[in-house]
Amino acid sequence: MVFNKVSVLAVLVALTVLPGAVQAQQAKVLKVQGKKAIVQFPDDVKPRVGQLIEVGEGQSEGSMTAGHGAGSREMIVGGSASFTSLTTSSSSTSTSTLDLSGRYGWNKGEMEYGGLGSFYYTSTTGSSSRTIGVGGFFDYNVVPNTAGTELVYGAGAEALYAMVSTTTGSAETSATTLRFQGGGQMKWFPFGNTVAVRGDVVYRFQQNGGTTSSTTSGLVALGGLYVYF
Repeated sequence: MVFNKVSVLAVLVALTVLPGAVQAQQAKVLKVQGKKAIVQFPDDVKPRVGQLIEVGEGQSEGSMTAGHGAGSREMIVGGSASFTSLTTSSSSTSTSTLDLSGRYGWNKGEMEYGGLGSFYYTSTTGSSSRTIGVGGFFDYNVVPNTAGTELVYGAGAEALYAMVSTTTGSAETSATTLRFQGGGQMKWFPFGNTVAVRGDVVYRFQQNGGTTSSTTSGLVALGGLYVYF
């Protein structure tokens, strides 16, 4: 009889404690509209945009397991680089160019924004120039950039302010440059959930200051590699 009382007591304790423990690891669906739902998480779980929730066979009805650290794509870091060395046949003049650009920002699914930096160096016979610039970018994604989405596309824009230093012989001059560009952008995630290959086709307008001011404009194609985390 004592054994039976102990067994009943153990069962009652388990029924009292275990539901609370299980509930702390579950998310509760508050409202459903089609395939979309509003989900309430426990106090000890902080949901993130793009977070995965596993559902399917082997789980009790209505139970869910939140996927922590499943490639949330909340932040962006990356850029592009190029180096060229070209020679003009008529004058045997060689021109070397190094172009580096990078960005760091935030991804909100339909919108991405943040800061960017650029370094451009060109060297030719008798002269060289260095351009250092900072600015910002903004992307609008027609397909939201969320975890699990392999192809994202939309529109993008950039604004950049740069200082240009040019050395010709022993003389050095400086100027400023304002650059604006906008157009279509596409991000492809072929290597998994976090690494994206990006391509842009934009219209660029650039105003060059200094002793002789000038403007340049036209279509530009760009490519780069970016990491989301």
